[in-house]
Amino acid sequence: GPLYNARGEVLGIVQQIAGTSKTSSGVAFAIPATIVQRTIRLSATNRDIPYAWTGLKSRDLTPQLAKSQGIGTTQGALVQDAAGPAQQAGISVGSPTNYLGEEVFVGDVVTNLAGQPIASSEDLRRVSGLLVAGETVSMTVMRGTSARTVQLTPTQAQFAPG
Repeated sequence: GPLYNARGEVLGIVQQIAGTSKTSSGVAFAIPATIVQRTIRLSATNRDIPYAWTGLKSRDLTPQLAKSQGIGTTQGALVQDAAGPAQQAGISVGSPTNYLGEEVFVGDVVTNLAGQPIASSEDLRRVSGLLVAGETVSMTVMRGTSARTVQLTPTQAQFAPG
């Protein structure tokens, strides 16, 4: 059923409840209302829901990494792989560096996608999940100390069976 906030607004649809009793109490895991609204809107016109694929893989940008690499922002989604639509938009993965014993690519940092601020890789995944395949959106990235805006056109995600 629906998950409400204190103002009576629907936040999402409960998918699971983790608790120790057999009642409906505990921690609720819900599908966000924005995802439900998108799915309902798309299902009215499509037999299959065309989920968007941006071609982006990222990790969180930490303030320490940003400072050590001379990046002009301290938060965002640090691009680790750019394929398909992201590559066509000119997104740069950059060069690898060793950071805390791990190889990290230091290139573009996504700070805004489709008008939504991006402070972490989780934000990038969340906003990407709301995009529609074939609809072009603006994306702001930091490359070093320079901000630039590119146009990204996600394609339809292809899921392998099994």
